[in-house]
Amino acid sequence: MSDGWSELRYLDVSIDGIPNVIRGLDDSGVQICLIRADVIAVMNLPRIGNVVLRDFLGNSHEAEVVTLQLKLANADTFVPVVCAVCDKLSNDLLLGSDVVVRLNRMWLSDQSQMPINADNVCDVGINGNVNIEVMNNDITDVTLPVTDDNDDNGDDDDDDDAVLNLDDVACNKSQNVADA
Repeated sequence: MSDGWSELRYLDVSIDGIPNVIRGLDDSGVQICLIRADVIAVMNLPRIGNVVLRDFLGNSHEAEVVTLQLKLANADTFVPVVCAVCDKLSNDLLLGSDVVVRLNRMWLSDQSQMPINADNVCDVGINGNVNIEVMNNDITDVTLPVTDDNDDNGDDDDDDDAVLNLDDVACNKSQNVADA
């Protein structure tokens, strides 16, 4: 913001064992993540230690430390995160920026491992050993060259590699590559 105030950034987080999505604050100033005690009270988590927290006024507060399994609300994989448990906290959850980066990276990793949706697969319409990955009708990788068994001069030698022209790829969503 132009007047010197920073915009607060929130993200929706799921905690393993809690049915509701929690709104977490991305706080670049925390040295340990903080969770309000009432948010996880039903979980009966083992305490792994204690920590003394200092607020921005310099007041000291003793807090128990737990490990939570967190993920972004739309992610698949949980990440272990150490959190201090606080009775009085202005938000449900305060996350250090490094933890937010870890959660985002896990979400991206989950996305890259998603199976290909058959509705978005195009038939390349050629014979040969072609390994392609098509997501959202975009060809992202052609890993093997396409070879033409009959070249223009009539001989059948396999030493001339043809290049697949991506403009010539026809998309037929009714047929899966595996069925071609």
